[in-house]
Formats: sequence, C-alpha cells, structure tokens
Amino acid sequence: MKALAILVAIIAIPIAEIWIAVTLATTYGWAPVLIAMAAFFGFGIAMVQRASRAWSHTIARAQADPGYVGTGFNAAMGDSAVLFTGAVLMLIPGFITGVVGLLLVIPPIRRLVIRAFHGRIEKAASTRGYRKVTIIEGETVVRETYVAPTDFPGAGDMNVGPQPPTSSG
Repeated sequence: MKALAILVAIIAIPIAEIWIAVTLATTYGWAPVLIAMAAFFGFGIAMVQRASRAWSHTIARAQADPGYVGTGFNAAMGDSAVLFTGAVLMLIPGFITGVVGLLLVIPPIRRLVIRAFHGRIEKAASTRGYRKVTIIEGETVVRETYVAPTDFPGAGDMNVGPQPPTSSG
C-alpha cells in the first residue's frame, strides 16, 4: 500500500506542477511564471550552498569535540538536512515543490518539521540497531583511602588494603 501511494505521488506531482504552471501562465502570462521559477531556482542554489556549509561546520565541530555528538549534533544535523531538502525542492521546477522548499527554509517551520519527524527517525534508527550514546566529558579521579586494620571488627593486626604513605626523612 505504501509503494502504491509513492507511485501515485510520483505521477501526480508532476501533473499538478504542469497544471499549476499552465493555469498561472494563462492568468498572468508566461514571463512572470518563468521569472518566479527562476527565482525559486536561484534561491535554491543559494540555500544548497548554505546547507552544505552548515553541514560541514557541524561535522567539523563533531570531529573536533566528541562531546558535541551527544549534545547538539542531532539537532544541528537535522536542521541542516531539512534546509538541504528545502533547497533541493526549490531546484526542482514547479510551484508546489518550490513553495514546499521555501517553507522548509524558514527556521521556525524547519524546527516544527524536525520536531514532527524526530520520533519517527529515532524509532527507525533503533529498529536498525543504532543506539543513542551519551558522552560526558570529564576527568576520572581515583582516590585510594587507607583504612586502618583496627577499623574492622576482629581484624586485629592484619594488613588489609593499600598502606598509607610512609614519611621518610
């Protein structure tokens, strides 16, 4: 059933794009329609460049700071991915894909889309065996404490555990 819906969308979207373009062209003329499509395309190119810079910045930051992967990495990657998707949709000729792409480029709408699909993405990743790992950066400090043998009931003169440092001098 899902494959059938995808097939219908692949066939219906280009037909709807052509119908909208022809309808707008008969109403306003071909020049404004072509200018609007060229504007979508130009803005899409600019957004692809912006999305790729944001994506590469996020990857570089994650490589430099392993703790970033557990904190802001997923949000930054999701934001870059939705921005890139919107930019690519604006590159496809047509008003439906152009408007959807333009909406995905707007930051508040991008956050809504990320919030809407976050659960599905997490679920799909976990079913494929990916786990969310939290890294807490810090320093591990091991302290040894000396416990005198007399502190143990019945220990007597037994030497238990690490011995206290002796002062030589």
